[in-house]
Amino acid sequence: MVNIINIPMAKIREDELYSKLLYPISNNEYETLKKDIADNGIKVPLIINSNNILLDGYTRLRIAKELQLDTVPCMVKHFSDPLEEELFILTVNAYRRQLLIV
Repeated sequence: MVNIINIPMAKIREDELYSKLLYPISNNEYETLKKDIADNGIKVPLIINSNNILLDGYTRLRIAKELQLDTVPCMVKHFSDPLEEELFILTVNAYRRQLLIV
């Protein structure tokens, strides 16, 4: 069972290295996602580690800030070492980007 919790945005910490691991989406994709979040909320929870560091969802968090949302849905994922955490970030984002292309 996946446990999703709503966390105040101020408690989520961004990591500069992790954010640079990701290829940015186009302006058109960004605006489409922003409109969808504004209309329907965040459908895919952000993923954070046990220290509230954002692993997945940098674009969704940026949009949530622009829309001035108070909380965002999050899943907490635990890792045994930083390399495992980085591999997760790369894998989950590469997979999602590939799905967008198809």
